[in-house]
Amino acid sequence: MTVAPPVPTLERAFDVDASLGPMEDHGMTRAGHRRVVPISSGTVTGLFEASILPGGADWQVVRPDGTVEVDTRYSARTADGEFVHFRTSGVRTGPPEVIAVFVASAVREAARVYYSAYRVT
Repeated sequence: MTVAPPVPTLERAFDVDASLGPMEDHGMTRAGHRRVVPISSGTVTGLFEASILPGGADWQVVRPDGTVEVDTRYSARTADGEFVHFRTSGVRTGPPEVIAVFVASAVREAARVYYSAYRVT
């Protein structure tokens, strides 16, 4: 008798709405075209409430086929003064106006990123 593994479900944990600064073009490297997108502010709602602090960024490498590797790091502070550190990474493919991030559902606009994170249960 074969026992099937449990099927994971998704439980919404929190939403992030981050405002972005102007993209910095760092030019071509052996790895690809490097870009940095500053994160200037925003909010976190859901499991906890927090304000996103300026100083974070999304470090990107654009591959020759247009695929974008993302490495995002930023911090937020709750109303109680507690700090929360965020780090996301993934690969984005498809037309520039559409963002599909493997670990979350995301929307990328010119000056804003919005995504919902999910917990696997």
